[in-house]
Amino acid sequence: MIHSFWVPEFRLKEDAVPGQTTHIRLTPNRIGNYQVVCAELCGLGHSTMRVPVHVVPQQQFNAWLARLAKGTPATAPAGGGANTTTAAGKALFTANGCNSCHTLADANATGTVGPNLNDLVPNANKYGKQLGESPEQYVTQSIKDPGAFTVPGFPKGVMPATFGQSLTAQQLDTLVKYLLSVGGK
Repeated sequence: MIHSFWVPEFRLKEDAVPGQTTHIRLTPNRIGNYQVVCAELCGLGHSTMRVPVHVVPQQQFNAWLARLAKGTPATAPAGGGANTTTAAGKALFTANGCNSCHTLADANATGTVGPNLNDLVPNANKYGKQLGESPEQYVTQSIKDPGAFTVPGFPKGVMPATFGQSLTAQQLDTLVKYLLSVGGK
């Protein structure tokens, strides 16, 4: 399906076509928070396709990139441990737009396009068992290759199949652990 990446304040719009790599280059001149909007009627979740864009000073951006490369987002608490993993997973969930399509109470996400992740643990146990996978394998596979299995009642082909390439193995592991730790019992 075709999408159209649009940031009205930047006066920038670019189509996103499956199988075609598109590059956009711009230099915002105002620090602030903006919104990416899909400007192409793309299907079921079109109205919920909103993602924040934060324009920050270069030094702050470089520090954020360094923390992200280590798998630790800017919002993670100091000291390491479970709280850091949870904060890192929550930040990855939000930064990758998962909150646009999924409901997850811990992340204040209310999307309804994809499955409700407050029920993830029982679903991962149920469907993982049916597929011969552990809950961790089921969730990892669902993120890396969402077309391999779709929860009944949800359409195939809605979730992007790019997360397997855009997330590092460490980020994917952090995200999966986070989801399984907050996704119901």
